Amino acid sequence: MSAVAPVPEDDDLGLSPSIDDVAAALREDPVLVHPLYGNGARDEVDAALTAKVGTAREEGVPVYVALVPGVPGLAEGDHGYEAAQDLALRLSRELGDGYYFTATDPSSNASADLGTGEWSSTRIEYVPGQSQDAQSAVVGQVAWGVDQLAGTADDPGQYLGGIWQRPDWDIGGDGPSDAFSASFAPAVAFVAVGIGATLLVRNVTRWRETAPAGTRVRRDAKVLADASAPSRGGVDSPDHLATLEHTVRRELDVVGRRRSRRAGRPLDAATRTRVDGSYATAQAILDDPSPGRARRLDLVGALVLTRVAAEALDEPRGAPYRPCFANPLHGRGDRTREVADAGLAVPVCKACSVGPITDPLTVRHGLRRRPYYEGGDVWARTGFGALVDDLWSEVGRARAGGGRS
Repeated sequence: MSAVAPVPEDDDLGLSPSIDDVAAALREDPVLVHPLYGNGARDEVDAALTAKVGTAREEGVPVYVALVPGVPGLAEGDHGYEAAQDLALRLSRELGDGYYFTATDPSSNASADLGTGEWSSTRIEYVPGQSQDAQSAVVGQVAWGVDQLAGTADDPGQYLGGIWQRPDWDIGGDGPSDAFSASFAPAVAFVAVGIGATLLVRNVTRWRETAPAGTRVRRDAKVLADASAPSRGGVDSPDHLATLEHTVRRELDVVGRRRSRRAGRPLDAATRTRVDGSYATAQAILDDPSPGRARRLDLVGALVLTRVAAEALDEPRGAPYRPCFANPLHGRGDRTREVADAGLAVPVCKACSVGPITDPLTVRHGLRRRPYYEGGDVWARTGFGALVDDLWSEVGRARAGGGRS
């Protein structure tokens, strides 16, 4: 093993270090741990990570760790994940192929990891055994990730305690298993502010509760079984995403054939617009989905758009298809649920109509998963079409000019 490099006094590169500043520092020291990420034991954390990175490099994996706040000009997004991902990509362009661990927002536990070149298909696992009371901090997740690259990943439990544990004050209680009023209601209130309470109330009021036909129940159940059931590697795994994409393409193909058969039959302009717009937008998403963790949301959105088009063909004069707001993969929102302290009601499935919301559609943020509706993208703003009549139009505007949903 190579000798451990001396630990610098700190890795504070100033208030707004540039990409060049970070890259230059990493050329001198491949482990940068700003004091804000040090869990109160920065020097000890830095020394341990430096030793682990040295072992990984001896195994032929160039590893870089950049836990550096304040870098300007990075991608914006919730909880700092997008910025960390952007930093990793830009550093790889400066420093070459290898494996990068990055974080930029000390106020969250979001971090990113990226393998490039021959390590582009390398995947690391999160620290197992996370619980409400024991969660790894960013440095703990990085340590476990480097262990995996170095071939020394034999004791993940050590990263749930000591200098690696996320501080008690930083562990929130807003995960998917929390009570409805603790997570769901504030998120919907945020949505109401974001898109305008008047529009939200108008759309919820116009939604009419209808019992789904037997064929629709079977279709919803099939999609839930295919696209929402756990698979090896979790809901963000390639296998799960492939299953979800296959489900969307299969349903979209059916809609395409039905749409062609109706081409010569009269259909009012509003319905034709809804069918054609939803179909085309779903196809565009399949052709060019967003990368990373946003891909799953895009595929779920494409599935909902496909169902909007199918519903319009089924009932041309009916209300638009509305999915369960809590989790669109549950199928049709054939119930309504009042949102505490917001004076609003949203469409939900039967399972989500009472009691705590135990199975929301979630998105990974660092080491944790959060309900999608806590985000700021078009899917959160529209509830995947649960809150608006023209989902395809909202998504089209969000993606206009090369933008992402």
